[in-house]
Formats: sequence, C-alpha cells, structure tokens
Amino acid sequence: VVPGGWARSGVTWKLKGVLVAHLQEHRLAVRALAASHDSVFVASASDDGTVKIWDCRRVEKDVSFRSRLTYSAQGGRVLAVSMCSQPGLVASASSNGSVHVFRVDYVPRVGGGADRYVSANEVRHVDTGEGAVMVLKQCGHLVLYATQRGLVHAWDLRTGKEAWCLRTSPCEGLLQHMALDPFADSWLVTGSSAGFLGLWDLRFQLQLKQWRHPGHGIMEVVQPLYTNREPLMWIAAGRDEMALWDVESGLPRKVLRVLQSSNPAEPPPALDAVPVALGGRAHPPAQSHTSLRTEELDEPPPRPPGMRAVVPLAKDAVLTAGSDCAIRLWEPSRPDRCEMVCAPAPAGATAPLQHYDVRLIKGVSILQEVHGAGGGGSYSPASYAPNLRSPATGSGALQAAAAHLQGSSGRMDAHRDCINDMVIVEGHQRLLMSASRDGVVKAWK
Repeated sequence: VVPGGWARSGVTWKLKGVLVAHLQEHRLAVRALAASHDSVFVASASDDGTVKIWDCRRVEKDVSFRSRLTYSAQGGRVLAVSMCSQPGLVASASSNGSVHVFRVDYVPRVGGGADRYVSANEVRHVDTGEGAVMVLKQCGHLVLYATQRGLVHAWDLRTGKEAWCLRTSPCEGLLQHMALDPFADSWLVTGSSAGFLGLWDLRFQLQLKQWRHPGHGIMEVVQPLYTNREPLMWIAAGRDEMALWDVESGLPRKVLRVLQSSNPAEPPPALDAVPVALGGRAHPPAQSHTSLRTEELDEPPPRPPGMRAVVPLAKDAVLTAGSDCAIRLWEPSRPDRCEMVCAPAPAGATAPLQHYDVRLIKGVSILQEVHGAGGGGSYSPASYAPNLRSPATGSGALQAAAAHLQGSSGRMDAHRDCINDMVIVEGHQRLLMSASRDGVVKAWK
C-alpha cells in the first residue's frame, strides 16, 4: 500500500464495522502495524519481543486465525515496524536499541491456492547504543529511526551505512512520531512526548521551524494530510481531540473532538493558547528537570485519554481510534456522515446516542461528537481494561480470545483495550486492521 494511497485516490470507502478476523497470538501489547506495499501481508510489532506476519489474502478465510511467520531474533520490546522500499523487507525497532531489517520469504499462490510463507530471516541490523529506538519510517532507500537520546538517523540500506543524522535537545522529550512529506520526501515533522514539533528540510538536514503544542502533552498522533502539498498534519495530544495543524505557522485549521463537557461552545484545549514558535532550540523553564526527559521510556508520565491512531481517507475524511476502544469515522465536510463505527458499551449501562455538529470557535471550525440530548460526557468504557501483567500464552491465548468475543455488554466484537494503531490493506476486499494494548489484532470490513 502506498502511504496515503486511499486518500490520494479520491475514492470514498464506507467502513461497515463488520469483524472478519480476531487475531490473538501476541502475549503483550501490540505497538504498531505495517502493511506491505502490495497488501499481501501485515506485520505487527509487540512488547512481547516479536513481529508477526499475517496473510491479508487469507485473513477472511483462515478459520485458524494463525500468523504465517514470527520474527523473534531481535529481543527487547518491539516498539515500531515499517516496510522498506524493497519488496519483502521489514524493519523493526526495539527497546534494546537495535534496528533489524528482515526478509519475509513467501511463494506466491498459483491458481486458487494460498501463498506459502517460508521464513523470516535477518538481512541487516544496527545497534545504536543510544537507548531505545522509538519510531521508524521508510524514506526511499533510507530507513529513518529516532532514538531515546533524541537523534534521528538515516540508514542507507544499499550500503549499510548512515547517510545523515538530525539532533534534537533532550529537554524536548522522547521523539514519539515522525511524519514525512507524502509527495517528495523533502521534509520531515517530528513530535515529542513534551509537545514539541519540529519541521525539518531533509535536502539540507536543517530545522526550519519548531513550536510547542498548547497542551504541552505527549504527541499521540502526527499524521500528514495526504491530499495537500502543504505541511498540514493531523495532530492529537490527548483530551479526546485531534486538530489539523499548519506546521509552518503553528496554527490549527480545524479540530475534531469528543465533547468532554456539557457546554458545546467551550473552546477545545488546542485553542487555549497560540503556540509560540521557538525558532531554534527550546529553552524550557529553569525549574523543569530536563535531564530526565530522555528517561521517560522507563518511567513514562501519565497519558491522558484520547486518540492514538488515525487513518486518512479521501478528501478530509479520517478514521480514528484510541483509549476509549472506539473506531470513528470523521468527515469535516460532511458532518452527517460522521459515526462511531464500532465500540463497546460501558459495562452495566447503555451507551448514549451521539450526534455531530460543527461550530466556529475563535475562528476555527470545530467538528464535535456530542453524547446525549444535552451533550456532555465522552464515550469511556474504562471498565474493559484487562490485566496485562498476566498475559495468556499457548492454548490459554485461544481461550482468552474466545472469552474476549463473549463480552457481556455492548458489541461483543469490539476492542476491550486501547487501540494503538490501524492500517488499511487490500485482500480480496479492502480491510481495516486494528491493534490494541491487550495484544489483539482485528480485521474489519
């Protein structure tokens, strides 16, 4: 799948919210998903130290719900995964400071048969010595990866050597996200755990802009708008809202939010203050313990509820998911099409009906989901959070999956824990794959 391919095509797609597969082999949280460029398989990266390969073409028909391959040679928690430009190559990043590139060997199907997956073998690896590798991105023949020490490295897979390196200040927090220019790979946006965003020119490896999100919180989502050549980013920083920001000016264009109060006219937190452009390096207040910022991986700060994953669709439509286990469709240009596609109902209660309205607040268009007749309150099935300290393994994992599908309230097929990532793939039909903190991967049509 070419990044943003569905968004650029202009073809609308209606996600029905029908579950076609429930995949539970990971023993701990699934951090990230990545689809092969031809949509043959999806890779899932997990805290259990493995990357599993799922056959997209068989996911609807395979009653065993089994992964095709498992790559477990890396060690540590696998925090990120990305497809490389060469077909069949997958890059994964670990908390032990390594980046591995491995090849998924499979024999394409003949006639009506299934693809035969043979092996997942390491091709290259690098040990950074800079703490955990937080995020990966493919940029042509380069693999970009950001380390716990705030460096962004460009690893040339043709030579196995480093092409260039970008440096950020430790006081800016852990680099949580990177977003590339979807048209020419000429610029890069970085987002940190302390709310800092940087715009970089990759041609000259220079930082052009830097500013801080008004909420000063962790960047949960940094996703480019694929239908526009400007550096416009969907950015979520908690509080059940996501805004489309112009990274050059540091100003929001529009906001999507799940209303948290009884006042629909209340300004969203993203508009509480205008971000201050810092120009060069950040200078945080003297009382902040900046030397501890890079240790946040070992002792992470509290993360407010909110959106964790976004998939751009045609025009300005997006699918979002996050801590409330719900998958939502947002269409700012057509609010009547917005809907909660799939979500569990709160235990012991009936989920209130929701509707969507658009308001202009401080000159910015706000599309909001309002619950109940008078609004107020968000959809928050927190009672479904599982005990991740006692993960099921082997046959116990299959029993847990069966129990998962036999929930006593709400949609039985919905996620029961925070959704960390989503990706669109093309099997026999277009599917949405979603992954959650309890180790579950689901496929929807």
